[in-house]
Amino acid sequence: MASTWGWLGKRREKQVISYAIKHLDLIEREADNFLEMIRAVLHEKHTEIENLYKQVFENERKADEEKKKIINELSSEIIHPISREELIRMILTSDDIANYIKSAARRVSFLSEKRLPTDIITYYLQMTEKIYEQIQMLKDAVTLLAEDPKQSIKLADKIEELEEEVDEIRGEAEKKIFSLCEKSSPAECLLAFHILNTIENASDKCEDSGDVIRSIALLG
Repeated sequence: MASTWGWLGKRREKQVISYAIKHLDLIEREADNFLEMIRAVLHEKHTEIENLYKQVFENERKADEEKKKIINELSSEIIHPISREELIRMILTSDDIANYIKSAARRVSFLSEKRLPTDIITYYLQMTEKIYEQIQMLKDAVTLLAEDPKQSIKLADKIEELEEEVDEIRGEAEKKIFSLCEKSSPAECLLAFHILNTIENASDKCEDSGDVIRSIALLG
């Protein structure tokens, strides 16, 4: 089957894919750091929370630098404008995942001083585990774009299914947080909802990235 990215040429096609994978590798590491942060909160390992947040922050910074490098590379390429737009949109949307994870981690870092109920934190963990899966699938989907675009589309469908699972967990978490709000301080209530919303936003951006991959897969 002809490559979906045939307009790039085989050598450049492989380079662009390697750039995108490197960017997603950094986001995957960031998500893994964030998972460990939530586990540290669950096990009340308060001394680890700040160190893990620093790792989240550092990997998000590296992902941002990689994003800028990729955009500069693509800007210098002689690529059809529509194709360039899709590639840049893929990188920017993936970078949004990193931004939301960092934002969620910043708020979770506050839990070294405040304590939310264990069941709420467990919901955060379950949602983030699925986001980690989404990111891994995004990497696979990008890798397969040139070789098997149909399989990339199937992976994008699975990423969307995971986002729906995250939505379901969010619904259960909301019930617990509403109960918390009836008896807790406004600060705890707001913090619980802010963390929940930001984690969900990261999952939404994974789905958006999958949508861009579908679009690129259909270019050919």
